[in-house]
Parts: sequence; structure tokens; C-alpha cells
Amino acid sequence: MTPAPPAPPASPTPPASPVVPPPAVTHPTASREVAEHVLTKMRDPAHVAEIAGNPRNKIPYYGLSTWHPVSLAHGHPGVALAAAQAAVQDDRWLPMAHAHITAALDSVRTHPPTGLYCGPAAILAAVTAARRAGASYRRLHARLVPWVADDLLRRCAEEAQLRARGPGVGWHGYDVVAGIAGLTRLLMIVAAEPSGDRAVLDHARRAVQAGLEQLVAVLRPVRVDGHEVPGWWVPSRLQPTAEDERAYPLGDFNAGFAHGPAGPMSVLAAAASCGMAPAGAEESASHAAQWLAERALRDEAGPYWPCRVTWQEQLDGAPDGEVISRSAWCYGAPGLGLALDAAGRAFARPEWSRLALEGMHAVFARPRDAWHLDGLTVCHGTSGLLAASHRLAGSEGGGSLGGHAARLAGEITAAYDPRLPFGYRHAVPATETGTLDERRFMLDVAGVLDGAAGVAAVLLTVDEHGVDKQGTDESGTAGGPSLLAELAFGA
Repeated sequence: MTPAPPAPPASPTPPASPVVPPPAVTHPTASREVAEHVLTKMRDPAHVAEIAGNPRNKIPYYGLSTWHPVSLAHGHPGVALAAAQAAVQDDRWLPMAHAHITAALDSVRTHPPTGLYCGPAAILAAVTAARRAGASYRRLHARLVPWVADDLLRRCAEEAQLRARGPGVGWHGYDVVAGIAGLTRLLMIVAAEPSGDRAVLDHARRAVQAGLEQLVAVLRPVRVDGHEVPGWWVPSRLQPTAEDERAYPLGDFNAGFAHGPAGPMSVLAAAASCGMAPAGAEESASHAAQWLAERALRDEAGPYWPCRVTWQEQLDGAPDGEVISRSAWCYGAPGLGLALDAAGRAFARPEWSRLALEGMHAVFARPRDAWHLDGLTVCHGTSGLLAASHRLAGSEGGGSLGGHAARLAGEITAAYDPRLPFGYRHAVPATETGTLDERRFMLDVAGVLDGAAGVAAVLLTVDEHGVDKQGTDESGTAGGPSLLAELAFGA
């Protein structure tokens, strides 16, 4: 049974200074200046909900709204997280973060938890980001952490029972968006906080250990119909949609970061880097990395990856027909590169990091239309590629990625349109197979994965030269990576 949500707490007192709108510049140029213009457009939660929740603002082929009030990807928590990230250098943004956190709390009772990016975990992520910027949220933090930890513990127990009955797992059993990997990574960050109620943090650590053990188990091979296959095999009955169930009657193996083995691998790498890795973590990470190496396809530029691998393709060891590939955070070299490099560093496997860098360099050796990106946002778009390029530029062999990151930052900054409600729009293919053509619908989306808040958060991380700016104050004092970087970009 899903734990009862905590009652919305008494509103903590926000900082006295209000959010000050940026100067009235028609075409801002610096990355942070653009990010602040975007956030200023989103400072009023009611206005954001009205724009993003417009009934016409839907994904055409699903008829689904791109607004969800308690979603990091599409709602108030995502906007709050971006505002809190801005507040690390300027606390005048904390009242805006607080306003969106409060708006999310007003809706959380009516929306069940569905992983890191939707529900109480999404609000906890925003609260954690705000605490890094100087806010307290002591009582809310003490209520949200056990709620998210209990949800993770429940999920792990359920997955263990399902695994005992036989192989097969749904995305919710392991991935970083709706599954156990995302919740585990968030609670790892929470458990490492220097302040907080000791009992609450201990509760988080117990849940983290359960989550890590589940991820170790999922990445181990299993036997299905006499064949040894990866443990993240999703059988037909556990596919996320009815269309997927029809498309993969024998199940499939996701090859992306968002829903594939790279997400859990990156969480195990983070655990190893901070001394929390359970027994078997390196072996399981090795299963994932080796499979990704084997599934890499090659052209004259270098390696690239399919989005999904069918059952028969897994047995044959080769694709059957046309390969759908992206160069995005969710699918393709950027997200996979972040995970492979993190695991390579954490487990002293430099060949994994070399594959990560080889894949990223190959992206920029191809024409842009081969990237198959949708617009400027994080999940499917250029901002995700920027974040990955920027992150990997600091790795050994990163070389030219810093220059590519600088160019992408300049392009995204130049694309800001002050006439739009949020400054940027999310490009959605006109059909499910729209990555293969140029038809797009442009939607006003608010959150960090598919929305303008995510573009702002990425721009806050780099300046117009592609140089890391997050976590430094006006005196140049260095700080840590942003929460979004830790949750999504392998920091």
C-alpha cells in the first residue's frame, strides 16, 4: 500500500528579498542572463500552470498533456529545481523555488508516486536543491525523506518477489525515470547531506542499500527459454504501453540511459565512488558495460547505439532491419557516455571511458541531421547533448568536446525567443516514428526534462564559452555540481 502523503507543512519563511527581474534586454547573450530571463517568465506558478496546462498543449499521437503539477519533467518541481540552482549564486531566486514547491505540495495528495520524476520524490529533489542554496525546509525534509524511502523499500520488496517467480522486469523495476535507479540516486544524495535528522538519514540509507541490491540483481544475466540474456529483459506483459506490447511480443532490451542498463550502471558507479557499493556491484556494472560495447554499431564516424534491441536481435547479435538511433540524453552516445565514463572511473576500467569518449566524438563527426534530436530541451534535444559534452570534456581524451559544448551553448542561448511564454518550446514529433522526418509540434513545457526549466538549468551550469560556472559565487569560491548534474548527468 502506498504510504499516506504528508500534510503540506506550514510554509517556511522565504528570503526577504524578492526575485528581481533581469534587465529589459530584448536579446540577452550570456548563458546565465538567458537562464534568468527564462526563470523570470516562470516565476508565477499559476501562470506556468495555465500556459503549460492548456488543453491544446498535448503530444499529438498520444493525446497526453505535457503538464503535470508534481513532475520534475513537466511541472512545478522542475521549475523549483532550476530556480534553486540559480539561487546557489543569487538567493533572490529562493522565493520562486519556494512558490513552486508549495504549488507542487498542493497537488501531491492526488498524484501517486511514480519514481524520481513524478510525485514526492520530485518534490524532495526540488527541496534538496533549495537546501543547497541556503533554505531550511527542516520539517518538510523530515516528512518527504521517509515517504520516498518507504516507497523505494516497497518497490524493492515487490521486485524481489517478482524475481523469485522468474525472469523479466518492467522499467519501473530498474530505470532512472520511473524506477528504482532514480529513487536510489536521489536518496544517496540525501543520505550524504551534512545536516538533517539522523534517524531520517538512516532511513534513507537503508532504502539506498535495498535499491542498490536490486540494481545489482537486475544487471545480472538470466535464463529465458534456455537462453542466457541480460537481466533487464522486459517481457511483453511488462512493456510500458500497449503499442510496445504489440511491437515486442517476445520482449526487448532497452539500450538507452533513461530506460536501459546505463542508468543503473551509473548509480552503482556513484555508490562505488562514495563507498556505498554493495557486493557484486562491479560485476553487474561489467555485465551492462560489456553488453553496451557489444551492441555498439559503427559507421565511418565511430560507434553509435540502437534505442532498443528485440529478443531476436539479442539472440542473433545483430540488428534486423533499420536501426532507430539518437544522439540524446535518453538514448544514444550522450547518456550512455556519461554512464560508461562514470563506471569506468569508479571501477578503474579505462576501456569503458574510452568507449564513452569515442561515441561522443563520433556524434560531432556526423552531420547534425544524423543526431535525430527534437528541439532544444534536455531529454531528446540539444541541451542534453550540451550537458553531456560539457561533462565529458573534462575526462581524459575529452579534447574537442569543450569546443563543441561552447558552440552548443552559444546556439541555445541565441535561440532564446522573448516572445514565447517560457522563452523556449519543446519540439514533439508529429508521429511516434517522427525521429525519421522533420514534422514537429512546438509545445510550451515547464519542467527539466522536456521543458524550458531544463534548458535554463543547463545554461546555468556553463557560460557562453562552455566553462563550468555552477557552484561558484561572485568571489570565485568553488562548490559542488548542481543537483540536476548529479541526478541526470553522472556528476
